[in-house]
Amino acid sequence: MNFFEPSCQEPAINESKFGLCDDQDGTKAYINVGDIKKWIATVQNDRNKNGYNV
Repeated sequence: MNFFEPSCQEPAINESKFGLCDDQDGTKAYINVGDIKKWIATVQNDRNKNGYNV
């Protein structure tokens, strides 16, 4: 996977806490703020800085 390819990226996010999800169904991993049960990783963004890309 080429992470520099725009189609492989998500928009930047500035939430204070969000998760990364991967449904393991051939689709790309994605950012999620609402369904904690699906998170495979957690990002704690204490300063709410914009710029975390997936």
